[in-house]
Parts: sequence; structure tokens; C-alpha cells
Amino acid sequence: ASFYFPRALWVDAEPQAMQQHTKGMLLREGQQVWGSESAAGNFARGLFEVAPRMADTMTDQLRCMVERCSALQGFSVFHSVGGGTGSALA
Repeated sequence: ASFYFPRALWVDAEPQAMQQHTKGMLLREGQQVWGSESAAGNFARGLFEVAPRMADTMTDQLRCMVERCSALQGFSVFHSVGGGTGSALA
């Protein structure tokens, strides 16, 4: 029998926010990427300072998740549009 296993990659520049939102969720190792500092709600700081430092880690984690799939069907991307790294990572 085949199983449907949803996968998600959670990304945030601030570890405290990520830990609050994912508390109690069943996430596998490698489904979370967080930086060591916040963009402080500033789009430019997220785009030019924080996001470039996280980009390699994010793409490596996403690549590893895709390689573990036997029949990948696509991606859904949700991100913040209000400011900070969420909007800058798009």
C-alpha cells in the first residue's frame, strides 16, 4: 500500500518564533531552517543581509527532502508579504 506523507520546510530567521509555532508538531529532522537573528520587520535587511546567509541551507534542505520522495508532484510556497525575511525570501 502507498502512503501520502506531507512534507514542509519551515524557514524563519528568528529561532524563537519558529520554536513557538512548531511546538507540539511532528516535524522530522531537517524540516526546520532558522537563522540566528531577526530582520526586525525590515524588508531591505531581510533581503540583503539575512536571506543570503540562509539561502544555501534552505536549498540544501529542500533538495534533501525532494531526493527522499519517490514521486514528487509539486511545490506549494507560502510566505509573509508584510516585511522582514518572509517577504524578502520570495
